[in-house]
Amino acid sequence: MEVLVKRLAILAFSALLCTSTLAFADEAMKQDSMKKEGMKSDKMMTCKGTITKMDKAAKMMTMKDAKGKEETCYWDDSTKGMGDMEEGKKATVKCEMQGDKMMAREVKMMGAKKGKM
Repeated sequence: MEVLVKRLAILAFSALLCTSTLAFADEAMKQDSMKKEGMKSDKMMTCKGTITKMDKAAKMMTMKDAKGKEETCYWDDSTKGMGDMEEGKKATVKCEMQGDKMMAREVKMMGAKKGKM
């Protein structure tokens, strides 16, 4: 009888452990899918470099930093801009991930006067 109680206790503990593990995994998957569906990221990043490609119709630019790393950023009507953006000019861009795109929130052209994009 005592062996049966121990086995039932172990079985109950194992079931509890499995369901709690599944609950944690489900929560992690929900958070991951929310990020992929375009929920706002709470992490703002700053990119500094030279604009190497520009497509104003698609509202997209590619920048290369001092180490040679390239980053593609997109902008929209809410993006704050300063100066004339064009290839070959240096810029500082504050951006964040939105869905699968890096969205620019503010663009500052180096050595440029205040203005709108």
